[in-house]
Amino acid sequence: MNSTIKKNMGISDLRMQLIWSFCCVFAAFASSMPEEKIPSAMFLTTCPNADAMLTEVNNSNCCYNLQLSLEPGNGYTAVETELITPGILYNAIQYDLSGGWYYYFATPQRLIWERASGPLPIGNTALFDFCISGDVTTEAAKIVVSWMVNNIRICTDTLELPCSRCLEIETESLTCLADSNSQYIFQFTNYSEFNVNSLRITEPPGQDLIVENAFSLLPLIAPGGSQTLSLTLRSGAENQASICFDATSSRHLEGVGNVECCTVTHCFEGPECDRCCTDFGQFEADVEAGFNVVADCEADSLIVSGDKLSNCDVVQWRLLNLSAGTSIGGVSQGNIPIVFSFLGGTNYELCMTVTRQDGNGMDCYPDPSLTYCDTLLFDCPCIDSSHINWGFECPAEIELVCGCDSMTYLNDCAALYWSGVESWTPGECHDPPAGTISLNVTPEGTNAQLDWTTGQGNVSYRFFMVQRRLSGGMWMTLAVVTGLTFSFLDDNTGPGLNQYRIVGVTYPGKPVFSNLDDFLITDTNETAIKDNWRVWPNPARDVLFLAAPAEGVYEISVHSVSGSRITQLSINTDSELPFRMEVNNWPTGVYWIDTIDKYGKKHGFKVIIFR
Repeated sequence: MNSTIKKNMGISDLRMQLIWSFCCVFAAFASSMPEEKIPSAMFLTTCPNADAMLTEVNNSNCCYNLQLSLEPGNGYTAVETELITPGILYNAIQYDLSGGWYYYFATPQRLIWERASGPLPIGNTALFDFCISGDVTTEAAKIVVSWMVNNIRICTDTLELPCSRCLEIETESLTCLADSNSQYIFQFTNYSEFNVNSLRITEPPGQDLIVENAFSLLPLIAPGGSQTLSLTLRSGAENQASICFDATSSRHLEGVGNVECCTVTHCFEGPECDRCCTDFGQFEADVEAGFNVVADCEADSLIVSGDKLSNCDVVQWRLLNLSAGTSIGGVSQGNIPIVFSFLGGTNYELCMTVTRQDGNGMDCYPDPSLTYCDTLLFDCPCIDSSHINWGFECPAEIELVCGCDSMTYLNDCAALYWSGVESWTPGECHDPPAGTISLNVTPEGTNAQLDWTTGQGNVSYRFFMVQRRLSGGMWMTLAVVTGLTFSFLDDNTGPGLNQYRIVGVTYPGKPVFSNLDDFLITDTNETAIKDNWRVWPNPARDVLFLAAPAEGVYEISVHSVSGSRITQLSINTDSELPFRMEVNNWPTGVYWIDTIDKYGKKHGFKVIIFR
């Protein structure tokens, strides 16, 4: 143990003598211990009531974290950290600015750490993170941690910095090649103590992104010497978040084999190559290759995708009914399929207008777009296209019929004139629904605000029927709104329970029924929803507030409409102070919130998250 004692007027001779005696006794005790019990790997010495520990953060960059451990009654007022290996300097220093510590350089290799106020903290403390640089070889550098009282070193701990850097990879660059591959260029530096003539490249199990697996280094690379090398990366390396490999340097001795220095793991981000803007002739050929079309007569749908397009292409679609003169459209990316409703036995013209763009969304060519069109005719069973007239005004009345194609239609008029169905029977077919509609009702005073969303896909609606029924009554249509309308305000609610639903009607005349949602009028000036729970805003975007009907502990669980649990928690709420729920990471959709009070009584209500 290395201890240095100097006279200082701020410390009594008695206290100094006690500390000196303790250090000497500890040193004598340590020297009498059996050799195998004395720490010798990282900690060469120790101090009374204090300890220093190192954690390696990054071996290839020689970075560490230094932690202190202090017991009560230590009496230390400062800590000194000094790099004692010649040529080694601090390369980076980072510490918690709010932790009350500060430091200053006594020399480029020596830092003094003190507290802004108060004694050194008892217990474990992460003092600082640091990296070292300089002439680092396979020999471990050393740092001395000295415990001080009023600028006097009392005792020291010497720790090893095991940065065995026998090679380094730096000065990197990436180049995209025309053959869909790319090139990773780097500088290899030999930090071993002997010449090397070989560098082996090894990928992690399951990774196959690098073509080369070894380099013969000629001429020999002496200690401290460098050479620029390059690796060929396969196309799968593009846009990878991290590509790693092990680099092992060695020298080959005739008749002996390889003498390896060490292996270093190195990682880098995959290349970002913009391969969208091909020559214009290739763009023309890709568009003229046309599209793939698959007809689903049971679902009255066409599934369409570009044949040779990629994610570089934005596609505008138009499906024209040549008999009725009506058209529907949509947008897709590359060869991602898009779905359209269609009528069997009807002639259509399908067109795609393609715009090719680079990685930044800029058009590749001065004339950015090309259009390709083709005519289509699909003949589905028991359908006579001569009956079809999409412009015919069928009544918005729910009198379900089951067509001879086993599809359910709003009524017989819709089956005949909107789908060309030649025969049907009363009632529904119990076929899968053509789409989904999610309805949510929220109070606006004594008015009911209805908002609904349609499920994913490209189901096109002619119109929506807004319906309500009072307790024990029949469904009544309040309004018929266009297929682009998704809200309605009922300003003439009835007394008691009001139940609502939305009925969407597709262009071929198929009905889609939403879920049912309730609204209770308790008197002319008050609305009660879901047993006096209040929830707002609804729809919500980032935050949802829940106000309980009474104080107490409530168990709350949230599920999506598909039944997946989103969250579950317990709250202790005040009826005057609402509970705030963060919903900014919930996807757009309809959710069901269940609450259970301390008596086991359950309440449930729906909310809509919309962005």
